[in-house]
Amino acid sequence: MIRTIALIVLLIFINATQSFSLSRNFNGYRFSASIKNKNGTYEEYTQNSKCIIYVNENDEYSISVNNPLPVRVAVAVTVDGLNTIDGKFTSAAAARKWIIEPYGTLTLRGWQTSNEMLRRFVFTNKTRSYAQWKESKDKTSYTANLGVIGVAYFWNQQELEEVLNPPKRYFEGQKSNNSLFPYKRSSPAPESKASKEESRAGTGMGTREINHVTSVNFTYNTGMYSNRDILIIRYEFAKPEPKPFKDISDSYFVPDMYE
Repeated sequence: MIRTIALIVLLIFINATQSFSLSRNFNGYRFSASIKNKNGTYEEYTQNSKCIIYVNENDEYSISVNNPLPVRVAVAVTVDGLNTIDGKFTSAAAARKWIIEPYGTLTLRGWQTSNEMLRRFVFTNKTRSYAQWKESKDKTSYTANLGVIGVAYFWNQQELEEVLNPPKRYFEGQKSNNSLFPYKRSSPAPESKASKEESRAGTGMGTREINHVTSVNFTYNTGMYSNRDILIIRYEFAKPEPKPFKDISDSYFVPDMYE
């Protein structure tokens, strides 16, 4: 059993109709996450059996994470291998985590830089990425993990079992041999080289925003301890749309550079 300090965002975003681009079945539940920009959710593609999205440089984005359980969960969220709370590269179990309420959705809009502020996630090239800045600062390699977003869930199994199997109670004022409260057990969600390096997609720090958070103690003993279990979304810069023919020019003469 592990006791950790996790963060609660004081404003939780919940949307029952929200669509998620990536989902994984784990322990009988479907865990899901999505990446969004101002225009909506990025479409997911499959490449070599891996989930990938194609992005545009300088786009700010957010990460939405869904909790399918009837209890609180702690989620470790990394961008380019670095934790979104403290910027460290650790195991999923050791990572600082966010708290999501039962059946809730948490939307992370950026790197949490203090108890009150964040810097927006923004797609950028390797040179301007946070991983490159931290690599230069710490003299440790981080950019090998550019282009990957990871989400790992953890929860307390005893707490979950208590919610799914609560103690049986008698009707108030009735004798012990009378009918019991009916209880329906919640069902799990249905299963439903240099220049080339510089062109790699990464995530930098964008505009500053207010984002109040507070630290809480959270004890868990079940979850996604292995990279085999966590949700992984890879991202790359969108490539130009291939064309079957060259576009027709509107002019048959030399363009005037002064007009």
